[in-house]
Amino acid sequence: MSFIKDFFLLDLNQFENFGIYFPIGAVITAMAVAMCVAFFIINYHKRYTTLLLTQLIRHKALDEVGAKTLRALKLDKLLGLKSALSRNGQLTYMVRRTGETKKTYEEYMTVSKKRGYKDEKINFDEACFYIDPERIERAKRLVESTNTEWWRPALMAVFIIAIWVVLALFLPDLLNSLNATAAD
Repeated sequence: MSFIKDFFLLDLNQFENFGIYFPIGAVITAMAVAMCVAFFIINYHKRYTTLLLTQLIRHKALDEVGAKTLRALKLDKLLGLKSALSRNGQLTYMVRRTGETKKTYEEYMTVSKKRGYKDEKINFDEACFYIDPERIERAKRLVESTNTEWWRPALMAVFIIAIWVVLALFLPDLLNSLNATAAD
């Protein structure tokens, strides 16, 4: 396991032909950890988006008359979902709130490009949501095509860790050989 310690301390400054201070082992480790975390966050986001769309379709909340609250859908505890519904993103393009002003596509794109823009504060205890009638088919296709099993990001994390171990084992030797080749 000393190769892991050596990999963390691997620095391009150790090789006279590279001669720059760059802690390559630490940077590769940070990138591997960030990629693993990103896979889990993306999967979580897909999961609650798909869950909301599935629940709205199941409860036939396909217009303002059939709109349901998050509590009625048993989704009121998901903070990520509330955050996604309060921003102007893909989810708010398909899911509407009763009493909300309807925007054209151009207005939606203009508003969604503004950073930190929020129309109004949403009271999630009373707000009722439904799938926009024009986007029901798109929502159904998204629900059918989205795969949110937890084993997928876990498998990707194992794959990234395996690549990291291979790099930890062979990168110092590769850099030594490149350094020796550059010296000649």
